[in-house]
Amino acid sequence: AGLVKAIVTLLRVRFGIDEAEAEAFRARLEKVEAVEDLEDLHIAALQADALEAFERALDEIS
Repeated sequence: AGLVKAIVTLLRVRFGIDEAEAEAFRARLEKVEAVEDLEDLHIAALQADALEAFERALDEIS
């Protein structure tokens, strides 16, 4: 749960997502079972040049 919160916070800070978008991402991220996948998504959130790039990474995992 801590990693999910960290990823959502990163998306808020980096891409300015609103509360509704944050909740939608939180719901999707909470369905990711493998810690390794969440770690990969955390890195993707850090490195993505646009929100769409992060969404593609999330689509590949979930």
